[in-house]
Amino acid sequence: MLAMIGQMTLRAYMDPAAAERSTAISASRIADVTRIPRQTVRRKLQSLHARGWIEQDDKSSWRLRLDGSGSQAQRDLQAHDARGVERAVRLHAAFSAVLDGER
Repeated sequence: MLAMIGQMTLRAYMDPAAAERSTAISASRIADVTRIPRQTVRRKLQSLHARGWIEQDDKSSWRLRLDGSGSQAQRDLQAHDARGVERAVRLHAAFSAVLDGER
């Protein structure tokens, strides 16, 4: 869900003409595209909203909540991203060692 909402923001950023249409997406649209039950989508959206990651507009659609320094989601996920990169580097080193016959 967060990826779909982020995709709308990215589309608007990459194409200013798209920004005029909308940077938000409805819970119903998310449910239709993902085939996740609407009630589940609504619960998950409320959870993301409680974290300060997304906000709802006056048309009840959802968008990333942005502030002057980016987004809370970006700040919260930054540590996860760094750990993921570290894991990928370790995994690459381990595979390289196996493929090079060092094990």
